[in-house]
Amino acid sequence: MSNTPEGLAVPVWMHRPRPGYTGRMQPHIGLAQFDSLPGHPDRNLAAMLEAVGRARDAGLDLVAFPEMALPGYFLGDEWENDRFVEDCLAANETLREASRGITVIWGSVDAAPEMTGDDGRLRKYNAAFIASDSQWLDNGVLQGRSYKTLLPNYREFDDKRHFFPLDRWAGERGLALSLIH
Repeated sequence: MSNTPEGLAVPVWMHRPRPGYTGRMQPHIGLAQFDSLPGHPDRNLAAMLEAVGRARDAGLDLVAFPEMALPGYFLGDEWENDRFVEDCLAANETLREASRGITVIWGSVDAAPEMTGDDGRLRKYNAAFIASDSQWLDNGVLQGRSYKTLLPNYREFDDKRHFFPLDRWAGERGLALSLIH
C-alpha cells in the first residue's frame, strides 16, 4: 500500500480474542506497518495519524509502530541537522496529542538540547515513545519514552555515532537499568 499524500493507505494488523473466550479481559492491539520514508517526518506523520485514526475507529486499545517509524532509518548525517531533529520532536508532540482514546507506541528520535553527545553536538536518542489519551505515559523515570540500549555499529548501522544509549544515560544519574524498563 502506498503512503503518498494522494492516498494514504496504512494497514493496521489487529489482534482480537478468539470467539467465545471467557478468560480475563484482553486488550485489542494493532500493529501498523507502512513505508516509512527516511528524512520525511511530515509524510510519515500523516501516514501514522491515519493509522491511529483507523485503529481508534476499529475499537483498538493500542496501536504500535516500528522503530524509527517517524523519521525513517539510515539517515546518515541528517541526524546532525538540528532543524530535522526539531521537526521530529514537534511531530512526536503531534502524535501524543493524537492519542485521544487510544494508546500509541512509536519509534522516533528524542533529544536533550541542554546536553551534548560524545561528538560535542546535540545529544540524541533512538527512542520508543508511548502516549495515551493525549498524555505521555510515565514509568517513574522517563516520561513517555524509553531509549535504546544496544546501539548497532556495523555495516550500514552507525547508531553509536549518532545516538546516546540508555545505559549511559542511566549511569549519569546513578540509576539501574532495571528501574527504568
